[in-house]
Amino acid sequence: MYRIIESNGDCIFYSNNLLSLIVKKEISEIEGFYNFNNKFHFFDYCNFSNFLNRAIKIYQQDEDVYISIYINIEYNHNFNKFSKMVNDRIKYAIYNITGLNVKYINIYIDNIVFV
Repeated sequence: MYRIIESNGDCIFYSNNLLSLIVKKEISEIEGFYNFNNKFHFFDYCNFSNFLNRAIKIYQQDEDVYISIYINIEYNHNFNKFSKMVNDRIKYAIYNITGLNVKYINIYIDNIVFV
């Protein structure tokens, strides 16, 4: 969890769940995204936050954020364009909302879905 200390002593904390929800929203709007990795137990689907914690891994250090994403994408989309768009949108959204810098985003494409 990252803490920002304001000049008057107030603190702002950003949890990994907040950052996971930002990542989820940005990825779900990109054409070609199918779903997050579904290699989970039944109980992970009952607890949505646990599901996101397994599909989106976030590590925070100082003002830097490191993200790993496990997703499934649709067939017939350019993987390079898709990953560039994911990187750009996530970095922009997290910086605009929280002011944190995203150092890198690892995108693991686990499956290609033929729709």
